[in-house]
Amino acid sequence: MKEVYFFDFDGVICNSYQECFYIAYRVVFQKDFKNFKIFYNKYYEKIIAYNTYVVKGIDFCKIFILIKKKIEAKNLNFQINNDYKKRFYEERAKFRKENFKKWVGLNPFYKEIVSIFKKNKTKDFFIISNKDYKSIKVLLKYNKVKIPLKNIYSKELFRSKNQILNKFSKNNQIYFFDDQITNLIKIKNDNIKKFLILNREKNIKTLMKLLKNIKFL
Repeated sequence: MKEVYFFDFDGVICNSYQECFYIAYRVVFQKDFKNFKIFYNKYYEKIIAYNTYVVKGIDFCKIFILIKKKIEAKNLNFQINNDYKKRFYEERAKFRKENFKKWVGLNPFYKEIVSIFKKNKTKDFFIISNKDYKSIKVLLKYNKVKIPLKNIYSKELFRSKNQILNKFSKNNQIYFFDDQITNLIKIKNDNIKKFLILNREKNIKTLMKLLKNIKFL
């Protein structure tokens, strides 16, 4: 059976949390937008606590809505106006266009992951992510990571990661790397081997160890 490797993008390949927080802050505060660094440092503990529940980009907006309205919540499982989601991706596109270098700087790739892709060119690598296609495509090109565009499954192309993975698992052995346990719990398929990146600070060390164990490097 052919082996196929699916990688989540944010938190596994790309450390995009600074960018997501920055964009969400601009969306929620708009005219009140001043100094993100000062704001982040002031509310650091609350932001980090809520960050545990982040699954999609819109969840970053939820964090700042709670802080702005001075509301406490046990998690981020609540609905907000769909306009926030639209504005989040519009603001990202605007920021990318206005200050490309700063945008790229807020989306650094893990060097070890880039090395894996470059040293294993014969492997079937796929990206499956809630990030938008344009951002993934641009960042891959900037970091000189050559993954076929047809192998990119961005937020525009699927309703759930489970749907795509199950489709591929019919004829392939799947290795799936994600940093969100909620995505892994939904998968109940013997042909899909799941790897959870528990701690973002230890992301690379954990992933490298896992890959070596499956004779990937």
